[in-house]
Amino acid sequence: MAHEIVRTYTYGEDLAERAIVKFSAEGEVKAVTSPLDKPCGVTMFAGKKGAKGDVVLFGRTLVKTSGAVNAGDFLMADEDAKGCVINLDADVFADAEASTLLAYSIGQVEETSASAAELWALVNIQPFVLTKTTEAENTTQEENNDTISG
Repeated sequence: MAHEIVRTYTYGEDLAERAIVKFSAEGEVKAVTSPLDKPCGVTMFAGKKGAKGDVVLFGRTLVKTSGAVNAGDFLMADEDAKGCVINLDADVFADAEASTLLAYSIGQVEETSASAAELWALVNIQPFVLTKTTEAENTTQEENNDTISG
């Protein structure tokens, strides 16, 4: 019984094993370079540009992480096509000029590791919306919370 959905794609660039990938305009897969990219899955094997390779689109697979994670953490992709804990303080979010951003969770890690590792994860790509507020909006919100609770 299969526990994942896998499809074969042409690699649009040299790709590492267990890399988080996105679709290119040409319908190939390339490494994600930001949590704001739209990931489509995780490569099963390394391959050269132009080669065919299997990509896990949904289900359980190994994912390379770039740092410490705890079992149950939701992962996003980092600039090196590896999974990392969703970090809303990341520069890509802080530096963005838009007040609303769409980022993506690639899934949930099943294991804990104190450092970068190759871990089992459940690939289930989901978007999440980030809304930035200004310092003035934060202050008003805090004042309103004080009024309601006090």
